[in-house]
Amino acid sequence: YSINYQSLFIEYEKENDNEIKLNIPFLQDFENEDLKIQFIKKQEAVGIHYKILLQTNNNIELDEVKLQSIIDTAQFGTYFCNGFQSWTTSKEFFPNEKIDKPAVLGKAIAKYYGDYTYFKYKARKGNLHSWTYTYLRNKQQDQITLLASVTEFSGFTIFSYQLKKGLLNILKEVNDLELPSNTTYNLLEWIEANGNEYEVFNWYAEKNFENVKTEAARKGFSIKRSTAQPEQGWTSWYHYYRNIATDTVLKNLNAFKQQQIPIGIFQIDDGFQKSIGEWAQTNARFPEGMKLIADSIHANNVKAGLWLAPYIAEKKSSLYETKKEWLLKNDKGKPIKAGFNPLWSGWYYPLNIYNKEVQQYLKNTFDTVLNHQGYDMVKLDFLFAACINPPADKTRGEMMFDGMLMLREWCGDKFILGCGVPLGTAFHLVDYCRVSSDIHMKWEQKIMKAMDMRERVSVWSTITSNIGRRHLNGTMFLNDPDVFVLRDEKNKLKWNEKVVLFEANNLFGSLVFTSDYIGNYNHEAMQLYKSKFPFQQQKNLIVKILEKDVYGVELENTSNVQIFNISGKDFRVGNSKTEAIKTIGKRSNWQISETK
Repeated sequence: YSINYQSLFIEYEKENDNEIKLNIPFLQDFENEDLKIQFIKKQEAVGIHYKILLQTNNNIELDEVKLQSIIDTAQFGTYFCNGFQSWTTSKEFFPNEKIDKPAVLGKAIAKYYGDYTYFKYKARKGNLHSWTYTYLRNKQQDQITLLASVTEFSGFTIFSYQLKKGLLNILKEVNDLELPSNTTYNLLEWIEANGNEYEVFNWYAEKNFENVKTEAARKGFSIKRSTAQPEQGWTSWYHYYRNIATDTVLKNLNAFKQQQIPIGIFQIDDGFQKSIGEWAQTNARFPEGMKLIADSIHANNVKAGLWLAPYIAEKKSSLYETKKEWLLKNDKGKPIKAGFNPLWSGWYYPLNIYNKEVQQYLKNTFDTVLNHQGYDMVKLDFLFAACINPPADKTRGEMMFDGMLMLREWCGDKFILGCGVPLGTAFHLVDYCRVSSDIHMKWEQKIMKAMDMRERVSVWSTITSNIGRRHLNGTMFLNDPDVFVLRDEKNKLKWNEKVVLFEANNLFGSLVFTSDYIGNYNHEAMQLYKSKFPFQQQKNLIVKILEKDVYGVELENTSNVQIFNISGKDFRVGNSKTEAIKTIGKRSNWQISETK
């Protein structure tokens, strides 16, 4: 199947404020006094590589870019939509579904968490949109048509569907981009491929890596392939949250030693630092500093990890109070709010990544954490904040890409776990990456769900996105599915809900963490946990959507199918004599061998 591309729509302004609109037939080069458009099409073994280049003859401001296309919706059963960033729910949608826009309060709280400021939601059935890449799955579910950008570093790409009209528009987020005369700008570059998802995503990863490496070199950075391996481990967040201290951390470390569980990474999350923004200085709960922790972890033959949110500072931090010139500001010169976190001092603010003093400060911070304190991995969070307000000569995509290049250079050969980041700008620049929302200690956070927040804390959303984004695992980075919890204390998940989360993380993830104090595990929980050692990476999983929110997963080299039923309803499997599955709490996972 080939997409029927129709025409390229461009809107721009000249220096005299004249607004020009162009509608250029696809693959027909064009030139006027202001610009030249060149279409490039290259047929390759797996698919087609398209590129549209813009050459300016005069100074212009680029306001809108849209490639208009027609699709035959009768061919397809579902449409994959990738969310704006790590936490955004991402899955295959049926044609009669829609992407809801959040309530007014939800949008105010999560203004920049998601794309609510950047994309105009229609919230109608069949109106879907996807960031960076999308695919259309045929009705037999054995083939997909992948459309994927390989130039997010020049601006984010959005695939926007209007299925009732059979329309697909490919948008470039240009943000009123100022382009001087004699500039060559990569307007759109994407690949189109048909096949099974492993064939097309492996090809996509290769094409993307080539472009990222070339663009990084043009900007003076050197990129190489990650050497990271799948790991199991522990992180402090979902048990202790910010209430961590030296003795708490060492107590949990010792529990793994006592149980002789061979985890690979032990990570300290938020709560050790003086404030959000001051990472090299610890608070009173860590009087000995963080090197002691890293040394203790290494003494157990485990890698040490540490959480940072490098591109933000909270209001009650010395950075905010004394370094106002470091903050990213709006067009009126006022600091921009990136979000609100009640666990911190309320509002937090992005740093200006192009400020040289900010760059030096962060370079020194990473040198301290990685080289002097000795940490092997850093989890870098809330990264979306870096690109909220780009300068006039850059897009948000380029700004985010620049921020990721800097992080990669500052971290050197140490491992990066990216989180809260637009995924297209993290491809090949992080070793591990979160691909889902945070979990919750209940199946859903009801208030955030009621407000239709796509970045909400939610076990349902976590599992959904981990299944949905499985194709990135081992191609663009190794997937972090967030954590599982098997404990009883400080947890309201039912046992079967714990199990389905545990199984999904182990099946679809490559960085499988828990936050439990395993010293309190009962026999059942400990036996289940130990059953996954040594970690067996699952490859070439075949996933089929049996019903909405019911997934069948064929395991490699076995006749078994694992069913993930997170629909909240019973699901009948097998022939008519097979009884409907009665799921405890309406959610569970099942292994069957009598049928596929």
